[in-house]
Amino acid sequence: YPLRRQRQMCIRDRYYRYDYPHLQFKLDIPPALQDTVCLIDQRAMSRALSNIINNAIRYTNSKIVLRLHSKGSLLCISIDDDGPGIPNDQRKNVFKPFIQLDNATRDKDTEHGLGLAIVKQIAQWHQGHVSISDAQIGGASISFCWPMK
Repeated sequence: YPLRRQRQMCIRDRYYRYDYPHLQFKLDIPPALQDTVCLIDQRAMSRALSNIINNAIRYTNSKIVLRLHSKGSLLCISIDDDGPGIPNDQRKNVFKPFIQLDNATRDKDTEHGLGLAIVKQIAQWHQGHVSISDAQIGGASISFCWPMK
């Protein structure tokens, strides 16, 4: 799946910049990785990225940054937001099915706590992993990494 297609911030035919004009989106793909070809399940990866981006949209204040980077033999996509972040003691729990943080902005009737559990499963299908850390811009950073082939 050519990484250049992601330049328009189009995931599964959603143009986030147009759907959320009040948010600032930044896409960072270093020149050395722009022509990288990934061996992925395109549909599954689109689902995983959509789930992570939708979570970032839900909790961000104003800014979301998507970064592609390599970490040793891994290729990683990190999605950062400037929201409240995820407490350290809750980071492993959010990847469990039906687990949700108690958050006032969450719609308890339509959200079921499956988004990040699905992301974790897709990462494992790709022989990779997903992790949460503090974002440089102030909120949460969710990184999805898989082996380069």
